[in-house]
Amino acid sequence: RSTRTERAVLRSTSSCDSRTAAAVESIWSGRASPPPRDSLPAPRTGPSEHITVYVKEATLLDRILPILRDRPGRFEIWSSHPRESRDANISFHALHPDRFLESLAGCRWLLSTAGNQGLGEALALSKPVLAFPVPGQTEQEYNALALEASGCGSSLALDDFRHDAVDRFERAIPDHLAALEERRASSPHVIDGTDAGLRLVLDVLERSRSKTFRIAA
Repeated sequence: RSTRTERAVLRSTSSCDSRTAAAVESIWSGRASPPPRDSLPAPRTGPSEHITVYVKEATLLDRILPILRDRPGRFEIWSSHPRESRDANISFHALHPDRFLESLAGCRWLLSTAGNQGLGEALALSKPVLAFPVPGQTEQEYNALALEASGCGSSLALDDFRHDAVDRFERAIPDHLAALEERRASSPHVIDGTDAGLRLVLDVLERSRSKTFRIAA
């Protein structure tokens, strides 16, 4: 799976500079994992009753709310702009590191923008992710593509967030769970990849200094 991830991400980053491509490829190939917070709760076993949503920006939240209101299930929305909910299936929560992680640990799956931190925590807790990049943030576009290639989740553009897209993602959850289990079994020690990531960055800088750096296909 690492080889498939590397090739897909490298194809998607062919128009960017080699250092950016190397950073994205290294994080998602399994050699360096996105760093979660200092401590994570244990993933909860058994049936999960809610879906965790992580969207900080109010304008983005307004784009997805009409779909969530009409969907089955209960949504716990974590945002920088919480509000009073008028819908029985939606609750809003102010961002709080520990409380958000508790919600994530007990959820069925995560709906989120494609930031590195949230995706890393979801993978560490073996939670499937449906991610959409914040428009205009290229690094989130790379993260979303790499998430897809890893098999641990799906991504879509914000304009494509519709009922049929969420339905497709939910049908694919068993496959995403299998990919998450495979990732955990093959790299049980890769939780916080900060040290590995730093070593890779230093290696990239050293190679670029001699102008001999290239990415192996």
